[in-house]
Amino acid sequence: MMKGLDEKKDFYDKKIKKTKIHVYGTKENPLIVDLAGKSKDFFPTLYAVMLYPTLLKTNRLVLNAGVEKFLYKGANLMWPGVD
Repeated sequence: MMKGLDEKKDFYDKKIKKTKIHVYGTKENPLIVDLAGKSKDFFPTLYAVMLYPTLLKTNRLVLNAGVEKFLYKGANLMWPGVD
């Protein structure tokens, strides 16, 4: 459990329509994406990594060339095909 959060009150589980993908998060941010739905195939979102940097064993994030200039201007990092 993440420090300071009450699982029953603070978390949500949202299934992406027409997929098996589940997104878990708080009212403020999505935190975990489960690609196969209720399985062990999950990964943290960028919000989760920013809040809890020790989730990853690395301090690097690899982006396609040119993406960072848009992120620095405030654009969201998106995953094509997911609303």
